[in-house]
Amino acid sequence: MGAGITYNSGLFPADGPSGGASNCSPNGTDGCLPASATANFSINGSGQLVVTLTNTTSVPWEDGQNLSSFAFQIKNFGGSFLTTSSLISISGSTISSTPLNTDVSGLITAGGASLANTPWTSTAPGGSAMPTANTIAYFANFAANKQGQYSIVGAPNGSNQYVAGSCKNNMGNPSGTNCGSSNEFGTSKDIGPNIYETATFVLSIPGLGTGSLADSGNCTTGQVCISGVNFGFGPDGPDQDDIAPGAPQVTQTTPEPLSILLTGSGLVGLFLIRRRRSVRG
Repeated sequence: MGAGITYNSGLFPADGPSGGASNCSPNGTDGCLPASATANFSINGSGQLVVTLTNTTSVPWEDGQNLSSFAFQIKNFGGSFLTTSSLISISGSTISSTPLNTDVSGLITAGGASLANTPWTSTAPGGSAMPTANTIAYFANFAANKQGQYSIVGAPNGSNQYVAGSCKNNMGNPSGTNCGSSNEFGTSKDIGPNIYETATFVLSIPGLGTGSLADSGNCTTGQVCISGVNFGFGPDGPDQDDIAPGAPQVTQTTPEPLSILLTGSGLVGLFLIRRRRSVRG
């Protein structure tokens, strides 16, 4: 079983690359709304790729902030890209709806996500701008006229409530709730169920190695190389303005207590030795 690697969504051009992006901060989807996510990749004991997606958006309030697709490139070091896959399972909790100003605790079903209840597919919906070359990608498989269904919604506030916000137009100015193709939570177009916060996808990829995973920039002999990670937000598409590239997460190594103790003991020993030599001299 190889070691895992985590990617964070980076900044992406809200309102498309045509000029509105610089007016949206820190990042955003339809209406310049902030959205973020992580993806952890690992290989399980059966040699299958496990992808755990988490919508880390802070207190979202409309489906433009839902995580609805992901894509990545993968290959064994020195080999060609692996592009054939099958989705074995989906797991996680579900939320039946996302009303505003309401405690949603009772709407969450632990373990409710599955291939049958919250299906995702490798077939991109119409209008998708998600990169496809040498890529494996999956999308929330919403039913006709139910855009946003089965996508991953971020967590509510500390009171377990979603609260209303406002989106912005292409110049970054407040424009109420007119957020392009997105729909505010609590409206008649707020369609559930959705996956709640985190979903785990298990993929079978023929030819996948079992070595440790590494970002392609640091991949070496015996490893499995990940690149081209992208997150897609919003109820449809996703459009170009809804796609966020992923960057490998940098982790800080914290010394274990035993290591700190041994290091401290060694320093004390050196001090005593030097002191004895000084006394003898």
